Amino acid sequence: GFLTGESDFRPLAESLKKRGIPTVVVPMPVWHWIPCIGGRSLRPIVERVDYTVRHVSACLTEGKSDIQVPEFGYSFIDCYED
Repeated sequence: GFLTGESDFRPLAESLKKRGIPTVVVPMPVWHWIPCIGGRSLRPIVERVDYTVRHVSACLTEGKSDIQVPEFGYSFIDCYED
């Protein structure tokens, strides 16, 4: 969702998992949206989605079923530079 963080989607993901639907949430706190406000580039968000898809794809290739996506490395300095 636009301007939302991962915590807003955790309950939905857990509900889907309980129903047998494999689900992960892009690891992104709401403050990662700051560089995108005001019509600026959505590149930072696309990077996080790409990071998550690549991680899930690699885990599935290895045969893992319980996938935990590690945090995306991003600091306040990175936010300022974006």
